Amino acid sequence: MYISGYLRVSTKGQDAKRAQDSLKSFAEDKGARIAGWYIENVSNASLQRPELIR
Repeated sequence: MYISGYLRVSTKGQDAKRAQDSLKSFAEDKGARIAGWYIENVSNASLQRPELIR
């Protein structure tokens, strides 16, 4: 099964890509593969999240 990976952080001091390896390992443990990644660094207060909408 293929799934999409969505990673988001809410502060400039964080990096969403740091969790990418963990999410990839989790998906593989469940028998899934990541088809594509959606990664964004946006404020938690903002509902303007282009990658989530995409």
